[in-house]
Order: sequence, then structure tokens, then C-alpha cells
Amino acid sequence: MLDILSFDANSIITLLVGFIAFGVYSKQKWDKKRNAAKAIFIEIQTADMNLEKVKRELSKDDKDAEVPENIFLMPIESWSTNRQDFIKDFRSDEWSAIDNFYSKCKFYDQNARYNSQAFAKNEEQIRVNAHRLVADYVDVLVGKIISNNNSHDSSQKREELIDKAYEEFQEKNRFIKEHYLGDIIKPMYSPQKYLTQARVQANAIESLLLGTVGKKLDSIANRGWIRNILHLYSK
Repeated sequence: MLDILSFDANSIITLLVGFIAFGVYSKQKWDKKRNAAKAIFIEIQTADMNLEKVKRELSKDDKDAEVPENIFLMPIESWSTNRQDFIKDFRSDEWSAIDNFYSKCKFYDQNARYNSQAFAKNEEQIRVNAHRLVADYVDVLVGKIISNNNSHDSSQKREELIDKAYEEFQEKNRFIKEHYLGDIIKPMYSPQKYLTQARVQANAIESLLLGTVGKKLDSIANRGWIRNILHLYSK
């Protein structure tokens, strides 16, 4: 009789230990999924907000519009590494919508970075050429000063010629700074190709949070472990 009771007690303890172990494993797995849902929800939310900023900038007239340099839709993404955890949560059309959203955002960012790098390279070359032009003007000014100092004109005439040469240099220097070394570089560099591409790409991206995808992600992100178990068994 004692052996039977001992066997039953051991069996119960084994079952309890197994149940607890399964519960711990299940909770850890759910916590990982819930955290992933939170991250994905925030990524999509951030992309939506930045997309609105991008569209506002690109909706301007061509002469004023430019591809925003420091606004990216998906600087980091966790969908590709966690998507397998949500196989049972989304329908095939919802799954495709998420995949397309992330792909389009990353494609836009890729082109935006390329445009920014191209602008930086172009701007650097413009500045190098402008500084070289200023240096050439300095050489011309020095040559005129030396030439006038060595001329046989009166002292007053030489000073007038030197002042005139200096004024011409200042005017040219000011023109270079205003047109080649200031903010005016931006409108000078506005390739229509990149602007058109950015508009097409941005307008092709639709928000996910307002539909069923957003509601499901929000539900998973805010659902506790116990509620999740009840949710699974209530289906």
C-alpha cells in the first residue's frame, strides 16, 4: 500500500514539475513573441510618421522640393528575424501586406541614402572648385597690386587702382560664397530622377496600423501570458 502511495506521489510530483517546466517555457516563448510584436508595431508606427514628413516635403513644387536627407522610414527592422513567430496570427493577405510594407520602406531608404551620398559628393566637388576659383582671384589681385605699385602713375592713382582691384575681388568672392558655398547648393543639386523616384516610392506605401494588421499587433503586444492561453483555447 505504501509503495502504491509512494508511486502515486512521485508521479504527481513528476507531473507538477513537468507542468511547471512547460509553463515557464511557454511564458518565455510568449514574452519573446510579445516583445517582438511591440518592436514591429513601433517600427511600423515610426515608418508611418516619417512617411508623412517625407510626403509633405515631396509634395512641394519641383523648385522647392528635395528628397529629405535625414529621414528614413525603416532605420532598423525586426520583422525578418521574428516573422516565423506570427505564422498563426496573420492571414496570407495580411502576411503579404507586412512583407510588402517592409520591402518598400527599405527600398525607399536605400535610394534616399544613395541620393544623400551623391549630393554630398557633388557638394564637395563644388566647394573644391569654388575655393580653387577664389585662390585664382587672389593671384590676380596680388598681380594687380604689384603691377600698380611698380607703375609710374601718381601715388593717388596707384591707390585708386589698387582699391578698385580689391573691390572687384571682394565682389567676385562674395558672388562665389553666395552661389557656390552657401545653402544655395541644395537647389542647384536637385536631380529630377531621384525626386521622381522618391515620390513614386513614397506614394506606393500604405499605412498598416489602421487595418487588421495594426489591431492584431497591438492586441498581441498588450496581451499577457494568461490572456494568451485563454485566447488560444477560446478559438
